[in-house]
Amino acid sequence: MDQPVRETLRAYVLEHFLPGESANSLEDSTRLISSGIIASIALVEFVGFIEDTFGVAIPEQDIGAARMDTIDQLAALVASKRVDA
Repeated sequence: MDQPVRETLRAYVLEHFLPGESANSLEDSTRLISSGIIASIALVEFVGFIEDTFGVAIPEQDIGAARMDTIDQLAALVASKRVDA
């Protein structure tokens, strides 16, 4: 998958949700929503960041832990929305 997408997502999560944590503390498989790293209100902000940064639209049915819980899932979602566009 697109490594720059993963790196951008990881940097955002570290800066906004895990300040002070090392980059090594966040793996592509780390659960972001179900572990409580990203709360529901913060998820709305994160979705806005993803849409603005990658030029994709994330429909409401895709928002949540089922499709957005890890960097791996987020990168796949961005890739699928780029194809859909």
